[in-house]
Amino acid sequence: MDLILLQSQFFLAAYMTGLIFTVQQVHYPSFLWIAPERIPDFETFHSSRMIWITAPIMALELLSSVALFWTSNRISQAYTLINIISVLVLWMLTLLVSMPIHRKLKNNYSQKNIEFLISSNRPRALLWAMRSLGLGFLLYNFK
Repeated sequence: MDLILLQSQFFLAAYMTGLIFTVQQVHYPSFLWIAPERIPDFETFHSSRMIWITAPIMALELLSSVALFWTSNRISQAYTLINIISVLVLWMLTLLVSMPIHRKLKNNYSQKNIEFLISSNRPRALLWAMRSLGLGFLLYNFK
């Protein structure tokens, strides 16, 4: 069971790492190229689509991290606890930082909010990348 959960965690983190880096490097900066009067409509479009490719993966990531913590007998409990904490931090950054900025952009254009969206997304990108590398290392060394 440990191996399946660890593989799941790695796959989910790697998926989110690829997605978040695409969003960070391409998608969010493209907000700056959209006519200010179109931002609220674009933001509505963006949010209504992104939820379907992020929420299920993030939910699975959370559930599988909890399952790995409770069922693992071959991976240190300290690592599995750090794993859960990192997932919870990602959820908090998403719910308490990113989503409120998206809501503001739905109401009106603000270059300041777009720039904050881009800069505040960097910690999420970094944390998902660190999760992917750490989980990949664990998976590579799994016995």
